[in-house]
Amino acid sequence: MAKRFQPHRRLLTTLVGSNLYGAPDACVRELLQNAWDAIQLRQLRGDGQGGKITVKYSVSQGWFEVIDDGIGMDQKTIEDSFFEVGQDKLAVLQVTEPVSQIGYFGIGVLSIFLLAERFEVFTKSGISDEPGIRFEVTGINESVEFFKHEQSDPGTRIRVFPKATEKFSLASLSDVVKSYARHVPGIILYSVDDDRRETVTDRWAIDNLINVREVGGISIVRSGRIGFLPALRQNSGTLENQITICNVGFLVEESVRDLVPIATIGIGGEIDLEPSALTIGMSRERIQRDQLWSNLGGQLQTFFIQTAIEELTTGELKRLPEADSEEVKRNILLWYNFLPPQPPFSELYETLDRRVYETVPFNQAERKPITLANLVKENRQGGKLYFRQIGPHTHRHENIDDDGLPIRIYREIRDSVRVSALRAKGFSVIELNLHQVNVKAQNTVQTLQIQEQPLVQKCLQKRGIDLIDITNAPASDMDMTSVEKLPILRSALTKAGGLTFAAVPDSKRRVISDQTGMMYINLRNPAVQELLELIPDAISNPLKHKLLEVYLKLEDFKLSDARETLINLLSRNDLATLATAEMAPLTKKHVEGRIRDIMQEIKS
Repeated sequence: MAKRFQPHRRLLTTLVGSNLYGAPDACVRELLQNAWDAIQLRQLRGDGQGGKITVKYSVSQGWFEVIDDGIGMDQKTIEDSFFEVGQDKLAVLQVTEPVSQIGYFGIGVLSIFLLAERFEVFTKSGISDEPGIRFEVTGINESVEFFKHEQSDPGTRIRVFPKATEKFSLASLSDVVKSYARHVPGIILYSVDDDRRETVTDRWAIDNLINVREVGGISIVRSGRIGFLPALRQNSGTLENQITICNVGFLVEESVRDLVPIATIGIGGEIDLEPSALTIGMSRERIQRDQLWSNLGGQLQTFFIQTAIEELTTGELKRLPEADSEEVKRNILLWYNFLPPQPPFSELYETLDRRVYETVPFNQAERKPITLANLVKENRQGGKLYFRQIGPHTHRHENIDDDGLPIRIYREIRDSVRVSALRAKGFSVIELNLHQVNVKAQNTVQTLQIQEQPLVQKCLQKRGIDLIDITNAPASDMDMTSVEKLPILRSALTKAGGLTFAAVPDSKRRVISDQTGMMYINLRNPAVQELLELIPDAISNPLKHKLLEVYLKLEDFKLSDARETLINLLSRNDLATLATAEMAPLTKKHVEGRIRDIMQEIKS
């Protein structure tokens, strides 16, 4: 008896004009899922056996087979379900009890025609006494003849003969199966050409994630692995939320970025859902963004919050005895930046807030890093903390006309003067940086500059403390007499040390401040002139270089450091060699030229 594919009315009303499948190899996934469904039906309605799927293939002969030991088909099932594209196969089999099925639309067989014009089917029903059946399909509009087939055990074997195409290769079949069937037990790959068998194992999208955990407490999730992206703790990579979603072990969507909100930045991994947990399209390649989707996103958000709190309290981000490492600091500050203080994030936000105050270290100019809590304790002027903004964006050139002379100055020199003057009055000063991070939302990557200043300000304001930029410090908070003790001449040891020179008439002070607060090294000062004359030889000669370092340390009142440098120097066996060596003639030449220009400026 001949039979032809007939579209069911259910299919016509649903699929007219649609592009059902995105890639030809979707055929492999559809056949595997149909095989899985057949096994579930045999276990429910048949003898309770079954559970193995074999993908057999031959690159040399140009075919592959998907073989299952599921419920199989008799001729009526083939006619009423297999060829009635779009028919509900559970209705055909009169299955009324709950059953875990992936495919309800009965359209998976159409995907074969993306890949091939011809395929063969060998099947035997597990709930009928009919003998096995064999038939060949040579085209979607061609008639099909049924033949008896000697097959003792229930199950179905479909052999596909792919067309020659650049979009699919039998040599890549193994990778295709592993990509689609990610958490399906009992799948075996068998290459006929080299008689090689391989069992497909679990494959999770967790490569390079930090502290991966199993997903628990979500009823519709069969299993899952969620971790954190390395970019949270390393100054590289891209921050995003990327969750791979499977349905009963089969891949549906990869690297989804719109399931959980951006506030939960930096989580990744994979979840495997129970059947019918979400609304999945007919192609089984896309999940509808409906209320079920939103509910799952909310549950994953709760899981993230619980996991993050555990990380902060008992995990890799737990509180250290003193201060956090730079990696932990970055992670905490990024979460603190992205998370809102409102429910459901309130508890996590408060945990982060305490950590920012108590354990996150912030730098101080020429001093050890310190936490905000310890900084407040040390501060002799309560209610105020000063900060200096650092980072590449703060380095800029300014032009000021001093006595008719254009001068290029660096903001860092002005800031170092203010820091010293503020500390002399008992104020604490920290250096606040920025964290550059690439953030990906949907398919767009943005580079953000996450500044520490607003985060620290928010943290301190909750504790009644004002955070003030040193550039806004009033004169009453600074002791400018301390300027003479600055280590400002130290930068003369480098080729481009950022020295700002000015010839100031009628003044012999080493360091001069103008009305804007900018600081200059006064070329009219005899000590400055003397030091400048020494610099070229000191840079090119190792011994003189060391002696100049000692001089500068004495100038900074770092007596113990100067003593240690001298002891180490005098203990060297090659002291005589150092006294006669010239190590940096190019640098010497550069500095000599610079000083020559400076001396001409003085004489003019």
